[in-house]
Amino acid sequence: MKYAIVTKINATQTAPFRGFVKPYIIEDDNSYRVSKDDEFPNRNSIFITGGYNELDEKFTNNELFRIPFEEADNYEELNPNSSLYAAHGRNATPLGQWDYFYVIDKDIDYKQLEAKNIVFKPLGHRIYIISAIGNYLLGPFNYGEPQFVIENNTYQVKLHPYPHLPTINSLNDWHALKIPYNSYPVISVGEAKILVAKLDDISKNEPEIIDYISDEQLLKWGNDWLASFETTKEKGLAKRQLRSFQSAIEQLPVSDTDFFKERRKRLIETLDKTNLWIEQRSILINDFLSTDTGKKQVELYLESIKDSLEDQWRSKNQEKEEEAKSRLNDIENKISKKRDELENINQVLEQTKEEINIQKRDELDQENQSLMQQIRAKKQDLEEILSKINIGKEIDELKNERYYLQRENDEAKEKQRELKNDVESLQRTMTQLSNQNANEMKKRLNDLKPYIDLLNGIVPFTSKESRKNYPVIVRDNVPSDVKELVQEIVDKLKRYDRDYEFEDVVNFLISIHQNFLTMFAGLPGTGKTSLATYLAKVIGLTDQKRFQSVAVARGWTSQRDIIGFYNPLSGTFQASSTGLYPLLKQGHWEYQEKKEMYPIWVLLDEANLSPIEHYWSSFLDMCDPHSPRILQNNDPEVNGNLTIPESVRFIGTINYDNTTEPLSPRIIDRVPIIKLHPSKKPIVFENFDSNELEQEKIIPYKDFKLLFNIPSDQKELTQDERRMLEKIIEILSSPDAEFGTPIIISPRKQRLIRDYCGMARKLLEESYPLRGFDFAVAQYILPTINGSGPKYRNRLEKLKKDVINQLDYSSSMLERIIDIGENEHQFFRFFV
Repeated sequence: MKYAIVTKINATQTAPFRGFVKPYIIEDDNSYRVSKDDEFPNRNSIFITGGYNELDEKFTNNELFRIPFEEADNYEELNPNSSLYAAHGRNATPLGQWDYFYVIDKDIDYKQLEAKNIVFKPLGHRIYIISAIGNYLLGPFNYGEPQFVIENNTYQVKLHPYPHLPTINSLNDWHALKIPYNSYPVISVGEAKILVAKLDDISKNEPEIIDYISDEQLLKWGNDWLASFETTKEKGLAKRQLRSFQSAIEQLPVSDTDFFKERRKRLIETLDKTNLWIEQRSILINDFLSTDTGKKQVELYLESIKDSLEDQWRSKNQEKEEEAKSRLNDIENKISKKRDELENINQVLEQTKEEINIQKRDELDQENQSLMQQIRAKKQDLEEILSKINIGKEIDELKNERYYLQRENDEAKEKQRELKNDVESLQRTMTQLSNQNANEMKKRLNDLKPYIDLLNGIVPFTSKESRKNYPVIVRDNVPSDVKELVQEIVDKLKRYDRDYEFEDVVNFLISIHQNFLTMFAGLPGTGKTSLATYLAKVIGLTDQKRFQSVAVARGWTSQRDIIGFYNPLSGTFQASSTGLYPLLKQGHWEYQEKKEMYPIWVLLDEANLSPIEHYWSSFLDMCDPHSPRILQNNDPEVNGNLTIPESVRFIGTINYDNTTEPLSPRIIDRVPIIKLHPSKKPIVFENFDSNELEQEKIIPYKDFKLLFNIPSDQKELTQDERRMLEKIIEILSSPDAEFGTPIIISPRKQRLIRDYCGMARKLLEESYPLRGFDFAVAQYILPTINGSGPKYRNRLEKLKKDVINQLDYSSSMLERIIDIGENEHQFFRFFV
């Protein structure tokens, strides 16, 4: 895994959780280097696929931080907005304390660490290495809080030494590393300069070590060192003491380390300089005073200050005398005040004693009266309690009697509920038997009707009447690019007041094209039927009689309800009234006669009013792409086998209320289920007449197939998609008992997800790279959710936290499933 040291650039305009960062340093394994512009083409940036808002909260502008990155799957070399590399914001981490130091390009006296003015505000608390005279770097140093200087728009930074550093065991206090300026690269980050080096690597190269202790600190260090041997306790540095101190230092044992040798040598030199100055100073002064000029100067000086000294002496004596008198008066006044205060206190004390005695007598009298009143009240309470004891016994007996009566009443109610349940169960049984008998009778009458009609001379409706060759008006300007076709359909739907986003229409068309059956799910009024009808309208199927709406009825049980049945008495196939069989037969003849095929769409409106796996069972296996599309129906006109061409698609609309049948796992495993939500805009054409709308021309099926063909380089999942799908399967199928019932994602469903992403990735990559995978998860995996209990909820929470939270559409849908399940006694299901 590669890491980049980066700063923020900006978030995208369409989504604040995505954006770009600028790389400065590349880390690979244990090496690091300055990044090159040609490594990151187009924008010299790395694309943040998610979590950019977290970076904004965690890091300031121009602050360096570390982030892992990898090649993006959707990079376009000619697209100026496309980045070759991508990363996620949640993986960003701050730099370590000893990584990549700031550089101040100024001279410094390393024996006097003054405050320095710099043009940038340092970020974080990393270490400075200071440039001295521009030819070498000295450091590292710490620094205090930067102070802004208004006069010159700079920041003042007070530098502090580091007494010890990690990884450099021999570095003592008042020492720093000295390295040549060009030993490591220096890069600019905004107005700051950064040394591309880590402390570990600098220490491995054995840099020169500089002792920057001042003479004053050196003498203090020597004194502390000498005291550690307890050779002297003297303080101060007089001439005699300096000589004694120097002698003691010279006699101390010498350590083998270069540090102590160097310090001891420099300390002795400093003491020599100090002794020399003291000796020279005494000699010079004595020599001068022994000359005539010196003696005369002393006499003149003493004569000049004689009067002044006398005045000073008199003034000081007078001041002292007055001060003493004043202090004596103050003391006498204080004594007098204290005597008066003491006398007042004694008077107050006597008065207070008398008042306390009187107050205590009054309080005792009041307390005595209060106690007498309480005694009388307690006596009255006692008499009332004694009178109520007998009543309490009667109340207890009545409570016991009420308890037994309540138990008998509860038992009677329980028996009444049991009888009521038995009656309701009997009524349901009778109703079921009645319905079964009615359905059985109806079925037998339907079976007998052709024979009765034939005996009465009535010719039944047969499939021969349905063989018609409808004229087809073909478009002569088929779009060459699928995006152009989708945009055209989006614009046409808006004319019919169906305002769908581009990516939603992409999802509808890919799902319908790739699947034999596609489900539109939603509560009543969400526009499921009108969506399927208008999609058929705008691509020309309605006007060319290639679209059939079938209203599913309650009680359908077999294919005869949706297609029809073979009448052995007349030897013909009797089609049902749905109108589906003639359309399928038209497709059969086109296929058999090798004519140009055109799309055929069938809408199963309210598909789950009856169990779809029953009445549609003949078509169920055709959902698998390699299954034969042959429908055995004994129709002699098709030699008993009706071919369903690959241009046929079924669209089902389903509600999930109490009036419908639930979808079986067989259906959920084979088809995409697209949830529709109520439109925010009013619908104009709720009851439209297709004849009043503009006539649309049709596109041949081969052109549709060519437009929606999966590109050869997109047939497999990307690395991110594969990783996320494997994580989803792992979480859902985990047998861990803490997660409740497992959910199995079949290989069939995994193949459907792969094919969907292969096509959607091409059309939705501008939105964000995982948008296609997001839709696939929402309509192939989330419909499998159907379980209950807190453990099952744990599985869903883990799925959301570990994977789905990276997918906007699926995350909001899963969150809604969890929230509604919490309010429905821990029962979690997709169809809510």
